[in-house]
Amino acid sequence: MRAGQEWLGRLGSLVTPAFFVSGGTMQESGPVYYDIHLHLAGCGCGGTGCWLNPKRKNSFAFSMIRRLNHISKTELDNMLEESLWGRIAGWLAEMPYYRVVALALDWARENDGELNKSLTDIYVPNDYVIRLAENNPQVLAGVSIHPYRKDALDELRRCAEHGAALVKWLPVSQNIDPSDPRSVEFCKLLAEYKLPLLCHTGSEGATRNINKEFNNPLVLKTALEQGGTVIAAHCGMRSLPIDKDYFDVWKGMLGDYPHLWGDTAAWFGFRARKAARELKVGGFTDRLIYGSDWPVPSSPWWLLGHLPVREIRKLAEIKNPFMRDVETKKAMGLPEEVFTRAAQILRPS
Repeated sequence: MRAGQEWLGRLGSLVTPAFFVSGGTMQESGPVYYDIHLHLAGCGCGGTGCWLNPKRKNSFAFSMIRRLNHISKTELDNMLEESLWGRIAGWLAEMPYYRVVALALDWARENDGELNKSLTDIYVPNDYVIRLAENNPQVLAGVSIHPYRKDALDELRRCAEHGAALVKWLPVSQNIDPSDPRSVEFCKLLAEYKLPLLCHTGSEGATRNINKEFNNPLVLKTALEQGGTVIAAHCGMRSLPIDKDYFDVWKGMLGDYPHLWGDTAAWFGFRARKAARELKVGGFTDRLIYGSDWPVPSSPWWLLGHLPVREIRKLAEIKNPFMRDVETKKAMGLPEEVFTRAAQILRPS
C-alpha cells in the first residue's frame, strides 16, 4: 500500500480522479471516460480482414508514427500480422474506467461507387470492429460506410442492428463529398438511427489526400441539415503549416448548428499549439468530445512554452499513451465533461 501511495504522490495533480491506486494496481472509481477516435490497422492475417497498402507501409507518415510511438519496424510487422489490437488491449487493462470507439475504415471509392484499392491506404472492415466490441466491454464499434456504395443504406441498417456507436468518414482520403445526394440520403438515415457521424476536417497527413476541399467544415452543412449529430474531427485544425486551418470556420458554425461538435483527436504539432492558444480564449469546450487518434502519437513536448517544463516532464513519463494523452489534455485546460460527454452522444449498443 505504501508503494502505491508514494507513486500517487509523485504524480500529484496529474492523476485523473477516474482511478485510485491501491497496492500499485488501478481500481475503477469515478466517471467513465470515452475516447471516440481510435484507429486500427492490420495486414489481414488472423481473420481480421484488415488490409494495409504495401506501398504506404514504409511511407514517411507511417514511419514517423512508428518511431514516435517507439515501435521498431520488426515489432510493427509482428503487430500488423493480425492488427494493432494486441497492443491496445494491454493499455486498456490498466484503465478500467476508459472506453474506446475502435474505428473501421472503408475503401476509397470512385465517383460511381466502385472501390479503388490502389488509392486506399488502410482498410478495416466493419465486421472486425463489431466483433471486437461484442467481445470486449471497453470497446464500442465505430463503423465506416462509404455513401457511394450501392449497398450503403443496407450496410448502415445492418451495422446499426449490430450495435454500432457511430459512423466514421475520412472524405479527403475516401473521396466522399458530404453534399452529394447519396451522402444526404445516408445522413437522413443516420439521423433516424440517432447514429453520430464522425467526419474528418482540417488537414490529413497520415493517408493520401484525394480532394482537400473536403477538409473544410462547411462541406458538412448539408449533412447537418438532415438533423443528425455530426462530430468534426480535429475541429478543422491543420497539422502542417502548408495546409489551411479551418478552426475559425468550425467555431463559427457552432451557433447555427447545435448538433455540431468537435473532437480533440491528434492534437499534436501545430494542432497542439493552436489548441493551447484557443483554450485560453475559450468559448467552445462545451462542444468538444474527447478523442486520442491513436496511433497518432501524443506528446506533451509539443506544448513547450505553454506548460512548465517540469509538468511536461512528468507527463512524458506516463508510459500508457491513452493515459498520457488524457492527462496532457487536462493540463491544457480541458474540463472533465469533455472526457465523459460521449456517453450522451454515442448511440447506445
